Amino acid sequence: MKFVPPDFGLLLRHLDYICEENIEQSNEDHQDKFNSLHGYGDDTSLLNARWAWTTPSGSYEFALWGKNSWAMSGYLSPAD
Repeated sequence: MKFVPPDFGLLLRHLDYICEENIEQSNEDHQDKFNSLHGYGDDTSLLNARWAWTTPSGSYEFALWGKNSWAMSGYLSPAD
């Protein structure tokens, strides 16, 4: 008798890391008072994640995803 492992489908995971420099003082709309704002000019770092499971037949896919999963503490809260 030959053992055949059960087919549980396919599990996929995907991560995106995005880093963007957010200061462009040469822009004609830039004003020096902007520099005093909390968080102004800070670079943006985003980590997006996705986990997906495909049924063994391939007919269905179930997925969970998160955008900006790596949000820095205080980044999304109002300035003091």
